[in-house]
Amino acid sequence: MKISIVIAAAPDRKADVLKSLKDVNYEKKDYEIIIVRGLNPSENRNNGIKKAKGEIIAFIDDDALVDKN
Repeated sequence: MKISIVIAAAPDRKADVLKSLKDVNYEKKDYEIIIVRGLNPSENRNNGIKKAKGEIIAFIDDDALVDKN
């Protein structure tokens, strides 16, 4: 089962969450990361859904910290 992780970020913000996502205990083939930048967060999320290929879609804030487990 593939998971699509959608990160909606403002154009000028760094997606700090990527640091913690690279250390998760999941196979890279089991998830994809989609970063959508823009000024409208709900539009960014909708555009992320359109790009997603996973059976599960997760929305994560660009400044979140994800536990490796």
